[in-house]
Amino acid sequence: MPLTIARLMKTPILKEARLVAGYDGINRMADSVNMMDAPDIVEWIRPQQILITTLYSVKDDRSVLNTLIPQLAERGCAALGIKPQRYLERVPAELYDQANQWGLPIIELPQQLPLGIISHEITRALLRRDDVDWNDDTQEKVFLEMTDIALRGHQGWEMVAQHLSQLWHASVGLLDNTRAIRAVAARGINNALFEMVAQQLRDRASYVRDGSPQGLVASGETAEGYPVIREGVWYGEIILVRRRKPLGMALSAAIHAIALLRAKQYWSMQQLYVQQRQWIEGMTREGSLTPVSTLTSPFRLDRVLFKGPYGAMVVHVQTGPGFQRMGNHWNQRVSLLDETAQWLQVFLTQKGWGLILASDDDELVGIASPGSKSMEGDDFSWNYRQLEEASQALWAHFHVKVSFHLGRLYPSASHLPLSLQEAREVAKTLTNHVINVYQARSLQALLRQIAPEDRARFVTEVFGPLLTLSEPERAVLLETMDIFFENQNQASEAAKALYVHRNTVLYRIRKLEDLLHRSLSDAEDLLTVRVALLFLKELDLREGAPRHDMH
Repeated sequence: MPLTIARLMKTPILKEARLVAGYDGINRMADSVNMMDAPDIVEWIRPQQILITTLYSVKDDRSVLNTLIPQLAERGCAALGIKPQRYLERVPAELYDQANQWGLPIIELPQQLPLGIISHEITRALLRRDDVDWNDDTQEKVFLEMTDIALRGHQGWEMVAQHLSQLWHASVGLLDNTRAIRAVAARGINNALFEMVAQQLRDRASYVRDGSPQGLVASGETAEGYPVIREGVWYGEIILVRRRKPLGMALSAAIHAIALLRAKQYWSMQQLYVQQRQWIEGMTREGSLTPVSTLTSPFRLDRVLFKGPYGAMVVHVQTGPGFQRMGNHWNQRVSLLDETAQWLQVFLTQKGWGLILASDDDELVGIASPGSKSMEGDDFSWNYRQLEEASQALWAHFHVKVSFHLGRLYPSASHLPLSLQEAREVAKTLTNHVINVYQARSLQALLRQIAPEDRARFVTEVFGPLLTLSEPERAVLLETMDIFFENQNQASEAAKALYVHRNTVLYRIRKLEDLLHRSLSDAEDLLTVRVALLFLKELDLREGAPRHDMH
């Protein structure tokens, strides 16, 4: 576990050591020791490592000595421990000046101890650091205090941060599993500086899930980051700045407390989730909006969806290799769909959306008012960029793949059942796209969704007498009708296309009207005949009605 250089200087092995330069870096973090005298010494150093050396291999190379401190500092070296007078009679003054300039501590090591023993004892100090100043009574007291704070009231995050700040004499920040800062207890520095240092640590650490702590020196402040992991589930992170006291059992107690806070947050969300799911189920099953006031546990719809526009979505969820749970280890029965729904609600709500999602069979169904919208007149559009961000985050952090199928947005919530129908229609089309949006379809495309047997029955009902005619006569009348419709029911234009007289076309149309008992000047009859003709072109009616040739 990392330890500041200041605290390392108080360990028994370094009691007789002296800090001779780089005092501003006294709070640099160290997590390991490297003992080396190779010429290419810098290339083997990693961040937060203490380098102890005699400088034997480079003592006569002024070019190496002149660049040693800047290069070590740039590589994140915690401190340089030098054993002088063995091979190097005097450390060059330039090294001290550069160490002070870069804030890299130079420690003059005890002459009587071999480097191997010094390295071993420093490593032991790093490994045993959390045992210092903690006894059984203290550990139990801290654990009970942290548990009580987490379970008490609505200020849990803030109170836990304040308590940890007092225990560790440090500025403390608590991050949740979305890496959002939930509480800050600044000690000795202002909030703005703390957040700047914390942001640099977050940028460097990214999503650390293996339990490894992170550390850096930023803006002259030493920062530590400890992932909050319990039973293999990643809950968030604790960030410390200027810690003066050992972690001890308080770290375990803090992780326990944060897990309790997340559990409280989770069950509160679960209660709201059940209420919202009940409401969505009414819409999906009955195709209409159920008044929220009629639910067994009403919730404020206007506080969830805010102002319009409103739209519905269907979300498909899949897992990839390395899939991880999203922080619900206390209830393993929660399905992947429910976990994803709750994660998306938190993520998009933080970006200004109003969103309700619920699982429905093997998919998620949701309604939304996408906060930042573009609007021109009555034209609303979804915020595709934020949906893309949600998809990318789920994949990057949990290896969960989602695709969004969106209905149109409407100015009134009363249109949500229609938007949901559109979203379900889009969801039937299998694509590799993350975002799939409903597009208004042509009448012909919609009619093709009718089952073939129903189309055939419709053709027979409308064209029955016509289909009993001989093939030559039937073909002439069908061709005339088709050309007549193509020319917007203009007999003169149809006659030109058929190379016949206008009166011939009118005669054939009257004969068709008599056979079908319909008037082509009546709007409803005209629509019925045109739809039947469209179906006839696409169907092969072999039962008593051979297929005719039509262009």
